[in-house]
Amino acid sequence: LTNDGASCGGTQQELLSRLHSEWRRGPSLIARGDPEVEHEGRRLTPGTQIADFRLVRPLGRGGQGSVWEAEQISLGRRVALKLLRADMLDKERLERALERFRREAQAGARLRHKNLVAIHQWGEETDVAWIAQELVPGGRTLKQRIDEVRALPQLPKDWSHEVASLAAQVAEALSAAHELGIVHRDVKPTNILLEADGTPRLGDFGL
Repeated sequence: LTNDGASCGGTQQELLSRLHSEWRRGPSLIARGDPEVEHEGRRLTPGTQIADFRLVRPLGRGGQGSVWEAEQISLGRRVALKLLRADMLDKERLERALERFRREAQAGARLRHKNLVAIHQWGEETDVAWIAQELVPGGRTLKQRIDEVRALPQLPKDWSHEVASLAAQVAEALSAAHELGIVHRDVKPTNILLEADGTPRLGDFGL
């Protein structure tokens, strides 16, 4: 929009309509678990093997990568496998993204707390960088929980207690990280996973 409110390349209503369509389309891909994800010119599908991991199903994706439920073949355990989409980045952005990946893996490997997502290992291949982390039972984010509550006609009667408990547990997790000299610079609802019983687990220490 220009300073006087006139639209550039369409009416305001048309622009808002397109933005709304894009917003609705983006979350739906994650919600339904898109079974195929383009990566480095190849399709990542259930059964694709990356290092010691076999992809099971997609859990979500963003502008720079995707997260899959995967089986670690050698140990027979399920993990959440974060993949960096090198094909989406130029050289400079890729180097920064790889550095964040390394930082997240190194920080996560030092942390052990009931409210933090554990990092198992990480690695790089010619076409992909990956982090294998604990698969959180339940797998919802705090943002999804907040959106769920916002859609209700009235707040649950124990909502204040739930919020206070969540805040206290996340604060304890951050305190444990701070004691090791690690500062999480991206605390937000999408980076807090909730177990089936509502226990929060803070992850994504890439910043």
